[in-house]
Amino acid sequence: MTTYEVRAALKNHARLSQLIYPAQQVRAQEQAAAEACGLSLYQLMELAGQAVFEHIQVTYPDKRHWLVCCGKGNNGGDGWVVARLAHQQGLRVEVWTLCPPEQLRGDAAQAYRNYLAASGTAPQIAAPQHWRGELIVDAILGNNVQGPVREPQLSAINWINQQTEKVVSIDLPSGLAADSGATVPVAIQADSTITLVAHKLAPLTGAGRQLAGQITLASLTIQDAFARLAAPVAQHFNWRDLPILPARSRHAHKGNHGHLLCVGSHRGMPGALALSGEAALRSGAGLVKLDSVAEHLPIYASRRAEWLLGTEQDLSQDLSWMSTLLLGPGLGQSDWSSKLFEQCLQFITRNPLPLLIDADGLNLLADSPQTLSHDCVLTPHPKEAARLLGCSVAQIERDRLQAAINIARKYQAICLLKGAGTIITDGDQHFVCAGGNPGMAVAGMGDVLSGIIAGLMAQGLTAFDAALFGCAVHAEAADRIARNRGERGILAADLFDQLPVLINHAVTTHTSQ
Repeated sequence: MTTYEVRAALKNHARLSQLIYPAQQVRAQEQAAAEACGLSLYQLMELAGQAVFEHIQVTYPDKRHWLVCCGKGNNGGDGWVVARLAHQQGLRVEVWTLCPPEQLRGDAAQAYRNYLAASGTAPQIAAPQHWRGELIVDAILGNNVQGPVREPQLSAINWINQQTEKVVSIDLPSGLAADSGATVPVAIQADSTITLVAHKLAPLTGAGRQLAGQITLASLTIQDAFARLAAPVAQHFNWRDLPILPARSRHAHKGNHGHLLCVGSHRGMPGALALSGEAALRSGAGLVKLDSVAEHLPIYASRRAEWLLGTEQDLSQDLSWMSTLLLGPGLGQSDWSSKLFEQCLQFITRNPLPLLIDADGLNLLADSPQTLSHDCVLTPHPKEAARLLGCSVAQIERDRLQAAINIARKYQAICLLKGAGTIITDGDQHFVCAGGNPGMAVAGMGDVLSGIIAGLMAQGLTAFDAALFGCAVHAEAADRIARNRGERGILAADLFDQLPVLINHAVTTHTSQ
């Protein structure tokens, strides 16, 4: 690559394993895709059951006593295939059906008949009593959630969640809405999920990442035909998917790599701006200036000699100096905070420059909503997102993608909705970050993310590209620390040593070839 085109590179090199499809499209197109490959839907069901069975054999080879819980639809049919294959392999298999076998129809009925012929064992109709097995297969609903889960599925989900055995879900944890990620009202807590045909959104973001456990995609040999028929709604990506960034000019100077102004950190909150500012430096920004209250300046001067420093008295001059603005970390919501916020936004309105708003900047924006520009990145966590949209956190979490889209469109900006499976969107194109871990749920981690993204914007990346690149690097840095030391005890500042290594990996590859 000769230019910074992160979004285009990700989309151009996307594989089916990275693309995310609406559940309705998977249901609508899988038959046509199967037929294009010379397969009937029942043969596709056999392939699904085989994929699930093989996954369990590889992942849980010591589990020899299974309970397969089957619903009435095709997800239940997949379960009957799994049960038959397990029986034929000599495993101890029990089947709990939530639908009397005589009510089964179509391919699910055929799968049941084949199971019965192979095993000679009738399934259980009632919940198992005092069951002491080793593994449960959830084949209740999968991708077929159309509304609130009702009985007997609701009781079955609650029963499974009370067990201590490993749980494997087919396609999706039952009760999890495939597109929104809502639990209606509860969903299976799985240890692993085998997603069929193509990725759906719900297991990749928000609560779904916890509910799905380890996710494995089984494309069932129809991936090429399916990709020609269906249109993805979003794309999954991580640090390894990032494109090569151009090497810097040999005669570059600091002014070529941006003048980043970071405004925030009211009294008693010096750390937020310091974390953002150092993250920007570690990400390659040429010049970084921190504007805060005067009492913080000695703290900043003693911590990092490379910063430029200023107060609100310098803000007018510093706004004219900058090429990119980071507004909000530690800013607070006082009169002082509101005055600086309004001064910054008025300047940006008159002089459109790249802008990132985070933390209290988002709360102040929510108090006085205004249209920004696509050179602006907003980085809310769910509570801040709820304020931006005037709704509850629960509403945000019930459909994280739609919430991010609504923010992007309302404020005409790039929205990066933080959390498990961070979502990045301009309102039309949507990406989900595959990286990150629970160890990142500590103070200051968002300030570091904002500094990385703003530092990349200062170096010339577009707002969208900086959000994508910065999010992936931030997540990978935390993941490397977690792999080496575990998830507990990670500090936001621990990421600093990782950032130059990760940001420069592609440059090193580029210049060494």
